[in-house]
Amino acid sequence: MKSKFLILLSGFVAATTQPAVHAQTPALSVSGGGLFGATTGTFGWSFTLSSTISVTDLGYFDFGGNGLNEAHDVGIWTSTGTLMVSATVPAGTAGTLVGDFRYVLVSPTLLAPGDYVIGGFESGSSGDPVEVQASTITTASMITYDGSRSTAGAALTFPSGDASANGNSYFGPNFEFTAVPEPTTIGLLLFGGLGLCRFARKR
Repeated sequence: MKSKFLILLSGFVAATTQPAVHAQTPALSVSGGGLFGATTGTFGWSFTLSSTISVTDLGYFDFGGNGLNEAHDVGIWTSTGTLMVSATVPAGTAGTLVGDFRYVLVSPTLLAPGDYVIGGFESGSSGDPVEVQASTITTASMITYDGSRSTAGAALTFPSGDASANGNSYFGPNFEFTAVPEPTTIGLLLFGGLGLCRFARKR
């Protein structure tokens, strides 16, 4: 009986702690726009989170899906300019293509509910266009798109400038994430595990 209980408990722990395969969710997808060969600077967009997430990948728009001409640095900042996570999406096809964006893994980074900005650096001569004037923006359920952002500079820089006058634009950078269970959900899982323990002791 003890061995059966241990098998049952180990199965419960595995089911509640192992991440789902391919659980990463893209922050957004866009369609119906045009293309813009950006000048030198950091271009991107602002967004609001309604719940905590874990950022797992940063990406950059790969027009045609045939590889990037140059590497692009991508970062996510708080609305006040604190860099939370960054990475370089390499040239070519080394990054993982998901939809229209090519991604690289980053150390999982928690973002709490609040306002953020994502930006990607463009040298001005890469020949890697970004999507602009999008007519349709589809975001994950806990993400709200807030507008276009940009700033000049010769390296990845917090895109502090409000570029909303240019419409829904500068969809070069993107990210993927996994949802973080709420404390109540974790509590329910622990309660279920304790229930199994009590059941085994009674048997």
